[in-house]
Amino acid sequence: HLEWLLGEHVEPHDQERWHALELVTSWPVWRALREDQHCSEGMAKRILRDLVERICLQPPPTADSNHRGRKKIN
Repeated sequence: HLEWLLGEHVEPHDQERWHALELVTSWPVWRALREDQHCSEGMAKRILRDLVERICLQPPPTADSNHRGRKKIN
């Protein structure tokens, strides 16, 4: 479903972005927002929409982007 909905915004070979989208749109994330963090339905939808937009709109990584100004997380 994600590919059908967002395919025009994400390159088919961009596996990292597709994995990120699958994660943020998963049921456990929705449940965590609604039950664990006590977000209203509207707030949870806004948070998820914002996350999906950020993932889709961020520029693709370059070969040296992982080393410039970012701290590596182990």
